[in-house]
Amino acid sequence: MDEFGDLDKEIAKLREDLSKGEDQWTRQFHFPSNGDYWKRRLEEEKTLWDRKMASKQDETSKLQSQIASQQSMLDKYNKAIEELERKMESDSSRWDERLKTKEAELVFEKNRILWEEKVKESEAKNHVLIEKVSDLNEKIGDLKDEQLKDRDRLNSEFGVEKKAYDETVSSYTFQIEVLKKRTDELENSIKFKCEEFDKLSRQYDELKASQDAITSKLQSEKAELTRENENIRKNSELSAKKSEEEMISQKQHHDEIVRDLIDSVYSKLGPLIGLTKMIVEKKVTAKAWNPVRVYLQNIENDIETFAKSSQLTVAGKIKYSICAAAINDDKVFFDKLRENDVFNIKFVDFRDMQSELVSNKPNIAAFSARYYKTAFMVKKKWPFLPVVVFGDVKKRLQKKSESLGIARFSQPYIMDSVISSMNQCALNSAVWPEGWREIRAESKLITKLILSLGIVLMLACAAFYVSHKKGGADTVIPYTLPYPQPTNIAISNGKLWACDWLGQSVYVHNIKENMKIEKIYYYPGRHFSAITWAGGYLWSCDPMERKIYKHEDNENLSVVETFPAPGAAPSGICYDGEYLYTCDSSEGMIYRHRMDRNLSVETAVKSPGLSPAGLYYDGKNVWSLDSSTNKIYCHNMDNNLTVEKVYVAAGYDQKGYNLSGIAMGKDRFYICSEKLGKLIAYPKSALNQVQ
Repeated sequence: MDEFGDLDKEIAKLREDLSKGEDQWTRQFHFPSNGDYWKRRLEEEKTLWDRKMASKQDETSKLQSQIASQQSMLDKYNKAIEELERKMESDSSRWDERLKTKEAELVFEKNRILWEEKVKESEAKNHVLIEKVSDLNEKIGDLKDEQLKDRDRLNSEFGVEKKAYDETVSSYTFQIEVLKKRTDELENSIKFKCEEFDKLSRQYDELKASQDAITSKLQSEKAELTRENENIRKNSELSAKKSEEEMISQKQHHDEIVRDLIDSVYSKLGPLIGLTKMIVEKKVTAKAWNPVRVYLQNIENDIETFAKSSQLTVAGKIKYSICAAAINDDKVFFDKLRENDVFNIKFVDFRDMQSELVSNKPNIAAFSARYYKTAFMVKKKWPFLPVVVFGDVKKRLQKKSESLGIARFSQPYIMDSVISSMNQCALNSAVWPEGWREIRAESKLITKLILSLGIVLMLACAAFYVSHKKGGADTVIPYTLPYPQPTNIAISNGKLWACDWLGQSVYVHNIKENMKIEKIYYYPGRHFSAITWAGGYLWSCDPMERKIYKHEDNENLSVVETFPAPGAAPSGICYDGEYLYTCDSSEGMIYRHRMDRNLSVETAVKSPGLSPAGLYYDGKNVWSLDSSTNKIYCHNMDNNLTVEKVYVAAGYDQKGYNLSGIAMGKDRFYICSEKLGKLIAYPKSALNQVQ
């Protein structure tokens, strides 16, 4: 190795110095020839010096042999070290690859702030290492200076004492080797730190470039957000303008409804006044009462329609008074009515009912079924007063109560139905506190007139508001809906789906839970007039946009496809398993569509009514509903959809309720009226066939 080569050079140099010293000593101890003593003395000293030199050479040879053995051992160690270095280099390369992989992953995972902190920390560590390296360099310089001083000191002392010099040579040779190794280690460490510093510098440059890219991206996103804000502002302005236009349109629509109501009422008041005058002045037959009933019913329908269209309640501020002779469960129910603060209810003993009626002059007299005799007596004495009986009575008494115009309610009582029915009875009665004496003094014709105007309506309302749970398959069940204009209905999986043109929504009702609303889907800006289920999708029609929408069955009923409607005002839609059918109320047409990409119209036929409003397929026939005639048509499944039969729902033959939707369940069919805002469940037996 290089270290031992240097040592050999030092030994050769020492030998050379030693040979020179021998001559010097020889010259120092040379005496003149005239002194044998000193010559002999010199020879002895020379002999002694030769012995010392021989011993020194022996020691040098031993030292060289030791050095050779140590050299062989060092060679073995060097080979082992080289093997370890190769192994460490391979392991280091593998670990370097893993380290590089990890570092690459960290580069992507760490964010800008952590990298900046790491760079700062690395800079601080690098600064500390640089200071340490400078300290080590200073120490190395000091050590080198000390080494030079020691060498000078040893060289000066070598001439004095050779033995000490040899020992010092071996000692300092070892120290030099150690220091050289330490120097190499420090140089390698400095090299490694420099490489690490270069690597950190490159990482810093990469982070800076990444930061610049992020800054550029943020600036672009800021510009994009600025554009989006501007678009939102413009859309808000457009929405505000559209809302203002809709408000103006709604006001115009409301004014038009008010004008229609006034015109309609005035057009009916004239004939009604004339008929009333004729009935009072002349004797007339019972048929003369029919036009009066029709005109009064039409006026009532017009007022209810106006109230529903205007989202008002008829007689909502009137609080009617009731004298009630009730017991047991009936009294508990009246207590609940009193808690709702709907009526002014006074409980009286049935024996004091007549005197209480005279003193209190209520709007309604109510009795438990046990007091039916008192109820009949009160009705005969005050035929203009609405009388209501709660509970079941015998069949023979039912006919008598109907002939007298007494309304009946059977258990279980539905609060909303009873309240609405009793309000209707009081609203359409001839009772007012100041008119009791005058009404009793009138002729029988006037009494009949009052009875025809009040009791007939009371019986009709009582028939409508029979209990849902009590009613069987032959019971008509009305439902008052919380939204104003139900335009169409459909049934799927035990749920009734309804759409509201004005509310811009689709509602899901649970049929088994008294039409409880389970979910509402709101679509601002869309006015649905018809809905149905077809092929796992909900289909809807929008007459405002003249579009047919296909909705995906998900949480939002998202619109996945849009098709143009064949007519200007699509009003009904149904599906027979192969074709989709739509109808148009403005053109009076029914269309059959192929289920292709364009929803192509295959057949177009004339509707039997002027204004078709709803379609339904029962598995055998297509049914259509007409809002102008309130008739229900059953069609054959031929190309012309010829009408097989015509029906009307009981109670809707002469009333302009504008029926808007039809659907059928297992035992009942359902119709809705957008004017009344109601849904009515009919038994199938309540369909009356007409010519």
